[in-house]
Amino acid sequence: MAGIEGMVVSAVVKQAIRGLAAAAGSPMAKLWGSCKKDLEEMRGTLTLLEAALRDAERRSGAEEAVRVWLRQLKAVAREISAALDKAPPSPWKVFAKLSLVNKIDELKKKLKSLEENRCMLGFSLHNNGSIEDVIAKRETVACMDDGFTVIGRSGENDEMIRLLLGSEENLAIISIVGLGGIGKTTLAKLVFNDSRMQDFDRKAWIHVSQRFDLGRIGKAVISQFEGTAATFDDLQSLYNQIENLCSGKRCLVVLDDLWESNIEMLHKLKLLLRCGKNGSLVKVIVTTRNEEIAQEMSTFGPYKLGPLSDDSCWTIFRQVAFQRTHEENSHALEAVGRDIAKKCKGLPLAAHAVGSMLRNRTVDFWKATRDNNAWDQYSSHEDVLPSLRLSYDHMPSYLKPCFAYCAVFQKGSAIDKNKLIQQWIALGFIKPSLPDLSYRVQAEEYLRDILATSLLQKKASSLVHVYAKTSQHLIMHDLVHDLARSVAGDETLFLDCTKPNNLLTDNCHHAVVVRYDKRLSKSLPAQVRSLHFRDSGGMWKKTPCLPVPGDAFSLTKNLNVLDITGCDLRKLSDPIRQLAHLRYLDASLLPDKDLPVWITSLLKLHYLSIHGSSKMSKFPESISKLKELTHLDLSCCGNLAYLPDIFSNLTNLSLLNLADCTSLSALPNSICDLVNLEILNLSGCVLEELPQTMGNLHKLRLLHLSRCSKLRFLPDSISNLVSLDKLDLSYCSVLQELPKSFGDLEELRFLELSHCSSLVRLPNSVGNLTKLQHLNLEGFICSTSLHPTDLLSYFNMLFRVLCKLSNLEYLNLSACPVSTLSESLGNLKMLRTLDISRCISLRKLPQTILKLPNLESLVGVNHGELEIKFLENVASLEEVKKVNLAFKSRLSKLFLSWTGSVNDHLLDDESLLRELVPPTTLEQFILQGYMGIRFPSWTGSATYLANLSRIELLNLPRCTQLPSLGQLPNLQELSLRALQNINKLDEDFCGGSPAFSKLTKFTVQDMNNLEIWNTTVSIPHDDTRGNFMFPNLHKLLIHGCNKLRVKPCPPATVEWVIEANDLIVSSWTVGGRARICFSPAVTCLEISDCHVHPDDWRLLNHLPGLRKLRIRMCNKLTSLPASAEGLTSLHSLLVFACHGLTELPEWLGSLTSLQELEINYCPKLKSLQQSMRHLASLRLLHLGHCDGMSELPEWLGDLTSLRRLDIWGCQRIKSLPQCVQHLAMLKEVQIKHNPELKQWCEFFLEGKEIV
Repeated sequence: MAGIEGMVVSAVVKQAIRGLAAAAGSPMAKLWGSCKKDLEEMRGTLTLLEAALRDAERRSGAEEAVRVWLRQLKAVAREISAALDKAPPSPWKVFAKLSLVNKIDELKKKLKSLEENRCMLGFSLHNNGSIEDVIAKRETVACMDDGFTVIGRSGENDEMIRLLLGSEENLAIISIVGLGGIGKTTLAKLVFNDSRMQDFDRKAWIHVSQRFDLGRIGKAVISQFEGTAATFDDLQSLYNQIENLCSGKRCLVVLDDLWESNIEMLHKLKLLLRCGKNGSLVKVIVTTRNEEIAQEMSTFGPYKLGPLSDDSCWTIFRQVAFQRTHEENSHALEAVGRDIAKKCKGLPLAAHAVGSMLRNRTVDFWKATRDNNAWDQYSSHEDVLPSLRLSYDHMPSYLKPCFAYCAVFQKGSAIDKNKLIQQWIALGFIKPSLPDLSYRVQAEEYLRDILATSLLQKKASSLVHVYAKTSQHLIMHDLVHDLARSVAGDETLFLDCTKPNNLLTDNCHHAVVVRYDKRLSKSLPAQVRSLHFRDSGGMWKKTPCLPVPGDAFSLTKNLNVLDITGCDLRKLSDPIRQLAHLRYLDASLLPDKDLPVWITSLLKLHYLSIHGSSKMSKFPESISKLKELTHLDLSCCGNLAYLPDIFSNLTNLSLLNLADCTSLSALPNSICDLVNLEILNLSGCVLEELPQTMGNLHKLRLLHLSRCSKLRFLPDSISNLVSLDKLDLSYCSVLQELPKSFGDLEELRFLELSHCSSLVRLPNSVGNLTKLQHLNLEGFICSTSLHPTDLLSYFNMLFRVLCKLSNLEYLNLSACPVSTLSESLGNLKMLRTLDISRCISLRKLPQTILKLPNLESLVGVNHGELEIKFLENVASLEEVKKVNLAFKSRLSKLFLSWTGSVNDHLLDDESLLRELVPPTTLEQFILQGYMGIRFPSWTGSATYLANLSRIELLNLPRCTQLPSLGQLPNLQELSLRALQNINKLDEDFCGGSPAFSKLTKFTVQDMNNLEIWNTTVSIPHDDTRGNFMFPNLHKLLIHGCNKLRVKPCPPATVEWVIEANDLIVSSWTVGGRARICFSPAVTCLEISDCHVHPDDWRLLNHLPGLRKLRIRMCNKLTSLPASAEGLTSLHSLLVFACHGLTELPEWLGSLTSLQELEINYCPKLKSLQQSMRHLASLRLLHLGHCDGMSELPEWLGDLTSLRRLDIWGCQRIKSLPQCVQHLAMLKEVQIKHNPELKQWCEFFLEGKEIV
């Protein structure tokens, strides 16, 4: 972008100054006469230039001359470092000495020129003690926590939901378009997770990204709809599978971050989404930065997402920046903070990033940030926001190269944290601040500081598995990636050898090859230090590229980092052996069967990965020469059967990954000589035993043995691993026991023993693991055939051990054959999550579980959700009072459940429920099996349950009076199921008028004794009219309420589904008129399983505004209901599986507004009614499996608006009338399960799309 010429100058200049100081003080410099004086003079000049950097970088955004000066300074500083890095010549090597002296003279002249230009440009000088070089250590990282709330988008959320749910189209697509960082994805998530959107049968969230792959999108939809991965690759199979999955279903799909602008590809994407069978309803949300893409995809027109208000930006900024601010400073900071929030231009990402930067800073620093003129130099329409630029500017100089280097990673992709850190180390970015501090630990500190700025973020992981992963991933917002590209400037080159204009500069140090050919070696800059291949060898291309030329690396002698995972490399080419400075080599997925011997000539190598090289069968014996190797990844080398004994000479190795080396059945004893090993991954190996000297690995922190299916025992010496923090033994199915001294692992925090089906007991010493926080015993003893008495004995022994783990936070006992839990689990005061899901034998919970002070999740529910079952077993109200639900402020969803008959309940249910008062933050409440007759007062309290949005009352057999729920201010969903003693719904249910002001969905199901529902409530001081009980209802479902009558008029709802409720359809006064005064009329009605005669469907007389009518499985109908004749606004009519239907009525032709007519599975229907020729607005005619029909009429040609004709099945129809060819609007003919008709259409119909 024109406004920013990003320079990572400070670190380069500092490195050159350090080099000059070291060279000037060396004994050699004293022997060369004036050389020492020249070096000191250069150092002084460069130090002076460094003092001008703050002002220069500040002005670089607006002044081209300053950007040129900075580029020149960086180039000279690198030139100095390169000259000093060379081995000094001996005194007798005269020519070499003269060459160095001449080089020094040349560099002195360049520095002098830079100094003259500095004076001319008028830079102000600052000393090195400036605030930019000091970083405040933060205790936490800037990641979105569970309590994060979306600010300022509630209106947009409601509007999008209204558009999506109000659409009558089979496929409705709404495209959110806006600037990167404006909150498009956040809004999509808000809509996707809204309680009003939970009625969909199938939901899928797909991140599309810049790499558009229709097959991958289709597979992702199938995987999330079906729960299993797609097993085919061709598009037609994907279309067919999605069609089957969507048939008759309501589906919600989010396509996040769509970049593809090709019209043809977007058309195919819409076809993929539209391919659900008739009766399906697909709603799609698309997010994109491109308005043209939004216009092409959307069926509504683009939904342009504007910036937030200044107040919303201030709220976001305050949440982040004020987390640890002292109260005495908050008033002074607020006025400054509000000014800064205004400068964020309504972008939530900017507010969050600047807030992170200013957290824990002084008032003066806040004011300096507010008054910084960088805010005014660039507009928010440019690629990099000034707010994000400020976050970068205020980084310490040593962090800037690390952040800028992130530009080499692909936008939108996850960044492997370990690989990033290792590359930083290889490039010399990491300088340990203490003598004994390792490079890795220091790099972790650097990363933690960058995370605190929110420019990099941790990718979300589940709590259960986060410890088990050998590597974590980071993510970078697209806008932040643009910033990294900008500050990297010409240091980073994206190289396409097939294009002529690759801008090569002397400053280029990092190259990313996106496409190459035989000219590769001539295209690479000689001074490049890191080289990456990105999908340039056929991994994502249909046509593979050429193999890498043999001379590709001939000029890159100073290369430190080489990643060749993305190129078509058949084997490691010999020129790589010349890269004497190479420290990082990622050669994953090599197809060669042997690693070349010359690999051991890369003596500076500290990172080597040949992950996934499945043909690799052996390792060269000379591998021991790589003394500096710290990280070796051999995972998924399935042919690797053994490791050489000489392996033990790699004494600096800290990470060894042998995961899924499925031919590796034994380890050499010498592996235990790797005294600096910290991480060892042996997951998926076929090891039968571990070396007896395993305990020698005193620095080992992580040991992964998951899926070692032949491992029966662990060596006793494993208890000597005094640094072990995490041990994963999951799915070690034949592991029989743990060593008796296992409890000596005093530092152990994570222990994974899930699905160790042969392990029946834990040693008593496990109780000594007082630092243990996470224990997974899923499936413990589940495969043994023990007698119930023995099972009880084993679990009692287990609980005696578990109750000693005083710091345990997570305990998973799911799928265990346990019948009761011990009271001693109440000793686990730190327990946050207890998973007892799928414990089918469990009949009783201990009372002590209810008083655990930190318990947030029971039965495997997420944080914020609490599920308490078997409440019939609670014996004391005192124990219930100790639960203190009201003080669990993070609780948003509560599920309370009783089982069994009332005689099984130890306490009175009403008394028990009265004490289980939830917090005011509660949003969802589900009550099941309650045997009380009435409800406690808190269940209908408008002030106490102000945030409650969803209530489900299930199977309450003794309840005779419902709580007054109508005054709950935010109630949106209400479901009443199997409440057998409720016989009416009236004003008592409302608690006053107006009532249920926000209720949008109401379900009444299986209430066999419910007889009356008064749909209106009286208004005070007015006896003549009434309000609707549910004034804003959007969807109403009534199922299986055989006695129910609705009066005095139908409810005011947009959509009404009636299933197996004959009286609702028939019990209306003939000629009556519905009083729809305060809400829109019912526009969509579905009636299923109704046995009312067609002359008695009186309900339809009261719904004159009906636009969509669905009639399903009503076998008493021989013709359509006579009352439907008056539905003059009807747009869509569906008749499904009405097996008694023999004819269509003559009046059907009078419904001139009808646009869609679908008739399915009506086998006795033989023909269409002739009057239908007058349906001038009909766009879709669908006939499915009407096997009584043998032909279609010639008058079909009168349907001049017809755009789509579907014939599914209907085997007796062999051809279409010739008039079909002349229907100008008809574009698509769908023929399924009728090969003869399909063949006829393909031959005779020209210009029509046959699907």
